[in-house]
Amino acid sequence: MSSTPPTARKAVSSSSLETRETSSHPHDLPATYAELRHSRAASRRAKALRLLSDSLPVSDHRIRRFLSCGRVAWLWRAPDADAYRLRCTKCRDALCPACQQDRARFIRSVVKDWLRAPVPDPDPRVRTRLDAMELKHAVLTLHCEPDDLRERISRILAAFRRLRAHKWWRSKVAGGIWFMHVKWQAGKGWYHVHLHLLVDAEYLPQRELSDHWKTATTDSDVVWIKAIKSVSYVANYIARYVSRPADVLAWPTTAAVDAILGMAGRRSFGTFGTWFRQLTFRSTDDSWAGWEPVAPVDLLLQRARDGDPTALALLAAAGVTSYGSEFRRRSTRPRQVPSSRAPPSTQTET
Repeated sequence: MSSTPPTARKAVSSSSLETRETSSHPHDLPATYAELRHSRAASRRAKALRLLSDSLPVSDHRIRRFLSCGRVAWLWRAPDADAYRLRCTKCRDALCPACQQDRARFIRSVVKDWLRAPVPDPDPRVRTRLDAMELKHAVLTLHCEPDDLRERISRILAAFRRLRAHKWWRSKVAGGIWFMHVKWQAGKGWYHVHLHLLVDAEYLPQRELSDHWKTATTDSDVVWIKAIKSVSYVANYIARYVSRPADVLAWPTTAAVDAILGMAGRRSFGTFGTWFRQLTFRSTDDSWAGWEPVAPVDLLLQRARDGDPTALALLAAAGVTSYGSEFRRRSTRPRQVPSSRAPPSTQTET
């Protein structure tokens, strides 16, 4: 594939990402799926493009992929039911707000299924993996200093490895997941790096955790911990930080660029102990086995805007009923159409 001419990078601007002004029509639907996909984060997407095109040393290929996110979309139908789902091309770029949301939804679903999985146990009260755990949420902080971000990341991860190797930790913690979070301290002009942990552990006195964390870091003793028992809490928390370890699109450009370069190639989360290689976030296409393509979503949107009842019913079956509605869905599961409301035909000309 030939590379983009040098002038193309300069021509890229936030205007190419701005949401088009929609026409006034009864169903309040956009003209294209790409417009729908990026409508709720247009300003953040525009800033991401400015970072990619003007501030970061990235390839033209990455910029082209970013711009093509959502441009090709199809409606698919389940093999044995009147259920429909949307499928589109995705850039999967770490800076794409829509792909971040997709990633968060996927992780949330994986974590919920993993925690709710049945486990064999003689205790009748223990029916799922969550029932067999004593979950704790902990935060480990690092003393703030105006030093290099990569240095701070290396330092906190090394300290956490030392903490996990301590016999006190190993005697109390069975396993868990850690994720790094980086915040920009605008008033001080430096980064605040800390670790969030979800662990299966017996009672961990905060004072003891603080003492051992100070031993591991030599100068930091600020920690926080609480017990949790909610699947939704765990799933939402993991999804939030795994999909976006730093909200760089809300920061000044210089701070965002330094953070992106400083975190490049560094792990932002990981599992350990009994969770190692048990809770994974590898996406597969197995859930699409047997599904059949119905029609391009852009064609359905065009016909729906003209009031076509079949197109409206098909889009509604996939959860698209109004402008931006795709992002208000709480579930990624396919939607079923009741027989009394099923569209007259699932075949649309392409």
